[in-house]
Amino acid sequence: MPVQLLDVPDKIDKCDFLLKWKETRDNGAPITKYTVYQRTVNRNGEVQLWKRIHSSLKHEYHVLNLERGEVYEFKVTATNKIGEGMEDQQYFKKVKVEAGKFSFLNGKLMFEKNLPFKWRKSYECICQHCQIFLLCPLINY
Repeated sequence: MPVQLLDVPDKIDKCDFLLKWKETRDNGAPITKYTVYQRTVNRNGEVQLWKRIHSSLKHEYHVLNLERGEVYEFKVTATNKIGEGMEDQQYFKKVKVEAGKFSFLNGKLMFEKNLPFKWRKSYECICQHCQIFLLCPLINY
């Protein structure tokens, strides 16, 4: 029996969220684990291979370390002594992680939760006339 995900947001503005799912029928054999899978979806709609990211008997998992600007797809399967259950595309859920937002506060460029940024020279061309600068957080710089 496929596992139904609950209340999965289409978009998030941070790099983690709580993935929850509905307890599924065991079809006569108790569920021994739920397995969470994740994959990325590129801008052309092409999907990567599924990666197993978690297994347990719980009905939720805190998904961490998502990349800003990426689109992810998630699915959960149930396993019992007979084996891992079927998957059904109607239960796959896509989540877009929004890119960070810049703003100005007291004349300083800030990123999201008032984390200050500054320009930092990162590369100088061989010709010595052009330079590339990166916008870096002030933390650890």
